[in-house]
Amino acid sequence: MPASRGETKGAKALIGFQPFDFEGFLREVGEPATERVLQPRALRSPDMERLLPIAESNGMVILGPPGPPPGH
Repeated sequence: MPASRGETKGAKALIGFQPFDFEGFLREVGEPATERVLQPRALRSPDMERLLPIAESNGMVILGPPGPPPGH
């Protein structure tokens, strides 16, 4: 899926995951919730050394974070 940048307050996206095993990826990287509340935003970047091989084993390729559009 290509990276994109929304310049509005109401940007929305409909994303489909096929044929790779996105659910398997989530099972491996996620942690069960201990209660029904939203967790605070993460204070650190994700551990890419851990995530990249898990993504690959589930048929995904993570290219990296989206950067600013050219000229910005």
